[in-house]
Parts: sequence; C-alpha cells; structure tokens
Amino acid sequence: MTNVCKPRFADFCSGIITVISVAVTFTLMGVALSWAMQKPYVSYVSFGRTYEKVEGESVMVDTPLAVYTSGAAIYTLRIYSREGVIVYEYEDLQSSAAISTLRTPTTLPAGTYWIGGTVNYQLNPLKNGEVLLNLGTLTVNRRM
Repeated sequence: MTNVCKPRFADFCSGIITVISVAVTFTLMGVALSWAMQKPYVSYVSFGRTYEKVEGESVMVDTPLAVYTSGAAIYTLRIYSREGVIVYEYEDLQSSAAISTLRTPTTLPAGTYWIGGTVNYQLNPLKNGEVLLNLGTLTVNRRM
C-alpha cells in the first residue's frame, strides 16, 4: 500500500514556493521601478544674499545647505562673473554634513560676481540627485 499524502504535500509546497517567488519578483520590480522614477525633492535653492568686500580681502559666505543622504554629498562651488564665466572654482568638497561657510579668494578684481554651484548626492541605490545652488552675489569694491 502506498502513501498518497506525500506527493500531495510536495505539490502543495511547490505551489506555495511558486506563489511566493512570483510575489517577491513583482515586489522587487516595483521597488526598482519606483527608484528609477523617483525625482529629487528639491532641484534648485536660492539664498539671494549680497556680500561686499574690498579688493585683496576675503569675506565669509554662508552656505546653509545640508543634503541628508546615506552617503556623502559632493559640493561643487564656483564664483561666476556677470557674464556667467567661471572666475574661481573651489575644490570639490565631499561631506556627509553641511558646509556652513566658505571663504572668498583675495585675488578677485573689483566687480560683481555670482556665487553658485551644485550638490550631487545619491538619491537612492539606482539614481543620483543634483541640487543647483545660488548662494548670492558678491560685490568687490576697489581699494581706496
């Protein structure tokens, strides 16, 4: 006499494993699709502050921006002329914390400049985010 329960139990377990595998596959595909379609919460930040200094001197510029992410964000900050030409480029700063202040170079000639840049960070495991920055304008006055 053969036991009929064992093949039925094996078929039942096989069916459960199949259903669980399909459910896990669709769940992972849904997560990957949502990560691929995710957009950054903020893509542009403008502080609009005005800073003044005299030729040959330096001034501290506030950069009250922190991008909270699981890894480090890369801050690329620059000083632009009125025409949009890069006049000075800071070294890329890689940090998991906020960069609170920035020292302007002493070599800028008299004129009006725009301080800005970008912050690149990992939005999720599949996508990077970028925030464009406008920290404000800098007026360099001639030394009297």
